[in-house]
Amino acid sequence: MILVASENKAKIKSVEKAIALMGLSNDVKGLKVASGVRDQPMSDQETKQGAHNRAQQLKQLHDADYYIGIEGGVQEIDGVWMETGWICVLDKTDRVGYGTSGRYQLSNKIMNMIHSGMELADVIDHITGQTDVRSNQGAMGIITNGLLPRDEAYIHGILFAFGPFVSPSLLWDE
Repeated sequence: MILVASENKAKIKSVEKAIALMGLSNDVKGLKVASGVRDQPMSDQETKQGAHNRAQQLKQLHDADYYIGIEGGVQEIDGVWMETGWICVLDKTDRVGYGTSGRYQLSNKIMNMIHSGMELADVIDHITGQTDVRSNQGAMGIITNGLLPRDEAYIHGILFAFGPFVSPSLLWDE
């Protein structure tokens, strides 16, 4: 069994797609747990910590083969605000793997609303007039005009996070 630290259908769907590519168990379940970080993480460090916290909480509460935490957050890089999703995978032995989705730029308009205290998903809902964008195409789907929805955008980050589990052991510390 693979547990995802979220009930968000886009996150669960991305895990299902990634594990299908790897040929792993298709028994995936999403469970809600807290991230232990702000609702809108404002740095890579905070976002990575949120993903790890989510996976760790699942591991403490449930039995599974893998525990996956996914956390989206923003990071300022040389004056440009970027969004990315951090993924943490834990197994029963406490082995850990990390990956990220691709990054995309956020406008000053969006960041001004985030700095006023709104979460990115709420900003996108507000600007577009849509509801629950986070569970569907996500901000990345809106930014790419539907070309790269959230469930697709997270797949490569999930695959990278599974690297320590699926690649030759000679690549990793013993």
